[in-house]
Amino acid sequence: MNTEPEMLDLLKALSQADRLKIVGMLVQAPATLAQISAALALSTRDTYNHLEFLKFVQIVSEMDGSNHLSTD
Repeated sequence: MNTEPEMLDLLKALSQADRLKIVGMLVQAPATLAQISAALALSTRDTYNHLEFLKFVQIVSEMDGSNHLSTD
């Protein structure tokens, strides 16, 4: 079984405006869930769901409560 994210999932992750904004924010600096929610005026639940999908496709990872772009 292939554990790498499928290309379709990767495109899906980056084609959604809020997820793209999150990636743009994380390019500048790591941020917590609360910081992202506040900066982008998103609900905590929506932000959490977006981050989980970005983690699934291995664009974002979390360390010590902060989310950052994956370097893998």
